[in-house]
Amino acid sequence: MDTILLRHVKNNNSEKVEILLKKGADVNAKNDKGNALLHIAVWSNAHEVAEILLNNGADIEARNDREQTALHSAVLANTQMAVLLLEQGADINAKNKNGDTPLHQAAAILELEDVTRTAEVLLKYGADINARNNFGITPLIRAVEQNASDTVKLLINYKDKTGQTALHQAVEKDDAETVKLLIKYGINIDATDSDEATALHLAAENNAKATALILLDNGAKINIKDKDGDTPLHRAAGQNDVDTVKLLLAYGADINAEDKYGNTPLYIAAQQNDVDTVKLLLAYGADINAEDEDGYTPLYKAARRNASDIVKLLLEHGADINAKDKNGNTPLHAAAFKNASDIVKLLFDTVDTIELLAAQQNASDIVKLLLEHRADINAEDEDGNTPLHQAAFKNASDIVKLLLEHGANINAKDKYGFTPLHKATWQNAADTVEVLISFKDETGKTALHHAAEKDDAETVDILIKYGININVTDSTGATALHLAAKNNAKATALILLDNGAKINIKDKDGYTPLHKATRQNASDIVKLLVNLKDETGKTALHHAVEKDDAETVKLLLAHGADINAEDKYGNTSLHRALQQNVSDIVEVLINYKDETGNTALHHAVKENDSAIVEVLLAHGADINAEDKYGFTP
Repeated sequence: MDTILLRHVKNNNSEKVEILLKKGADVNAKNDKGNALLHIAVWSNAHEVAEILLNNGADIEARNDREQTALHSAVLANTQMAVLLLEQGADINAKNKNGDTPLHQAAAILELEDVTRTAEVLLKYGADINARNNFGITPLIRAVEQNASDTVKLLINYKDKTGQTALHQAVEKDDAETVKLLIKYGINIDATDSDEATALHLAAENNAKATALILLDNGAKINIKDKDGDTPLHRAAGQNDVDTVKLLLAYGADINAEDKYGNTPLYIAAQQNDVDTVKLLLAYGADINAEDEDGYTPLYKAARRNASDIVKLLLEHGADINAKDKNGNTPLHAAAFKNASDIVKLLFDTVDTIELLAAQQNASDIVKLLLEHRADINAEDEDGNTPLHQAAFKNASDIVKLLLEHGANINAKDKYGFTPLHKATWQNAADTVEVLISFKDETGKTALHHAAEKDDAETVDILIKYGININVTDSTGATALHLAAKNNAKATALILLDNGAKINIKDKDGYTPLHKATRQNASDIVKLLVNLKDETGKTALHHAVEKDDAETVKLLLAHGADINAEDKYGNTSLHRALQQNVSDIVEVLINYKDETGNTALHHAVKENDSAIVEVLLAHGADINAEDKYGFTP
């Protein structure tokens, strides 16, 4: 080690030290005892030099031959030096060769005036108050050995930033020997931390049975409450620790003590799904129907948490299945709200889902309950039956209506492909059939609309068979044919058309099924609809002409409408336009060219129909119009 540098460090000559470091002096140089420059600066109370060394990269954790860090040395120097090192991140619990931490060293010193203050600083920075060295000695034992009464008092009464004493910390580690020592030297056994918890609270929640026994044998208050009103028994009941619960009960813990929310230990154990603790508490006489501030019983909470083992146990011990909370809800409500089907099964002692049971028994009040609390309305059994299937099969028309109003899938199929309507028809359940075919959902759609949307031709067929209104409209004015057209559902569209579906009904936006098909490029449907004739032989083009709907006329022509198609009276679309004197339509039809470029006049000439030729010419037909081959009429 550079003796000149060493001298300047000892003399706290910061300027000289800084100059030498800039010239390349080793900031971590050590003497023959392993002490680094930082150790020496600390010993020498050279505060400014220590700062310079640290700012120039001195190893704050450098150890000498006794494995002591600079912080160990600072404890023997002064508090300010210790603070400097701690602020720079020194390891507060670093151990030397004997396993002593800086706090051990502070606890062993008598002659320094501010040693107690240094110990307090170490504690505030997080020193482990119960750390043991290689010989099992804690700082408290060291202070006692040295008769350092002020330090003993500090260590006994000190609370960290969470309000914990050395006793709290020892209990958390289940350090029975330290607990005994602290009690021996007079620590307050019932001191509370910032949560108002005592050491016994911590022992109870940390499964520290041995430590809890020591505390109880030394008079710890067994029913003391923390800031939430929890007793040690509450805390143990929430930890799946039946042994500690049994110990606390043996020492007189209040089994029905309530926290500030009205929860008893049984309530807590039930909430944690701790079967063994619940059994123990019930055996000791816990109130099985105790209510919290909201009126919830242990059964209610267990039902809501889907804790089937606890629910079964509580029911076996006579828990009130009909107990109501402040809002009038029962454990069944709780289970339904969480869709806890296993609990619902237990509560109703059945292997079937409650939805199915309710439907089969026409128990509409139960169905309402489950639906209000978000039960799965389309839950399926092993055969794929939904509650709606079962209700339909039982002709439970009120239940069917209720399920539909809450969103049940009206066309759901079981694993054999049967819908609720199939089930109802098998049973000749006329009331239910009527409900199924007349029901409209919130968008005004019937079962037929839904089946058409999915191109479910089989369901469409059976719905028509049982009398559903084929032209009924939804809230947008759309018929089933509109939806089939929109979705290019050709098979469904054919069935609808064969059974009298009207092709020219307009929805609220003025669109016909053909409009829908053309907008969606549903070519199969367009081909199907564009030249389809009704019972009078009229096509969509005839109807569009009669309604003076030029836009639709153009749309139809653009998609291949036959301008020469005749109705059963021999009238073409042009005839109807002329008869109704709709000049704008006449103009469109007269000048329309088909795919070969032929106009109506071309066709009339080819057919040698002089009457039509005269009419066309009279209405301005272009005598010089050319087809795609350049031929005029």
